[in-house]
Amino acid sequence: MEKRLLENACSPGIAQQRSNAMMQDTWDRLERRFAECSENRVVRDVPNSEIELASRQIGLRFSPAYAEFVRRYGGASVGAYEIVGLRRAPYMSSDVESVVDLTNHFRKQQWPGAENWVVFSMDQGGNPIGLDADGRVWLSDRDCCQIVAICQTFEEFLRAYCLLADPEAPGYYDERPWPSNEVQ
Repeated sequence: MEKRLLENACSPGIAQQRSNAMMQDTWDRLERRFAECSENRVVRDVPNSEIELASRQIGLRFSPAYAEFVRRYGGASVGAYEIVGLRRAPYMSSDVESVVDLTNHFRKQQWPGAENWVVFSMDQGGNPIGLDADGRVWLSDRDCCQIVAICQTFEEFLRAYCLLADPEAPGYYDERPWPSNEVQ
């Protein structure tokens, strides 16, 4: 697959995204989406202590934007993606109860990349999507046998893939082949 790099001008508010604070426009879009279908989110707050415990259990610090999303919503279906947090929204199809469970599931299966991520979602093919220690969003793609950085931030993932708020999904920031010893 051809390597594609995203230019800095790809997305509005890129400087704010890199500071890990989500733009108010993103929160507003989420609220409008949830107002249309309230079953797609959990309405209760998650205490910071529970978020910190989950982060310690996984062994990686949650990005500030993802932690705030989990604090506000618990977990949610946003567009075509389920964002797994620490609460399950009524209409989430996943049997996984939490981000800790989802991350451990992919780590136990030894999916390339998952050992270094907070796995918070899956694509339609069942491939894990996760955040690394720097807050970048990665996909481990079984069909292409590669690991790709699809977004620089959790907010960029929400805007490009879930809310479809930005006109073009970004290209890959980085890609790596699966280790040669992985069974395909």
